[in-house]
Amino acid sequence: MPTIGCGGDGLQSLTLRDPMCPQELAAAVTAKLRDTVDRLRVPPWPSTAVAVSSAATVVRARRFGRAVRLLANVAAFDGLLPAETLAELALRDVVQRQVSRSGC
Repeated sequence: MPTIGCGGDGLQSLTLRDPMCPQELAAAVTAKLRDTVDRLRVPPWPSTAVAVSSAATVVRARRFGRAVRLLANVAAFDGLLPAETLAELALRDVVQRQVSRSGC
């Protein structure tokens, strides 16, 4: 029965003929999570600006919802990825850098 193996360039290089490489798989998942967190943007608009525009309210609410879902997805890897990596992604990158500066 074929198993998923690892190459060197992330998830795209996974094949069905090589033996499984847990360290490389964990590194690929971590890299994908970091990339997703880096692309997340919650607008840091002040409440007065959001109160004037209903479109701004919708945009900020949707992006905040994405941040919350991403935080839940990062937490879902508890026990599978190192705790330090998860804490860094969840607390420093999502909460501190994105949500706290957005004013939500």
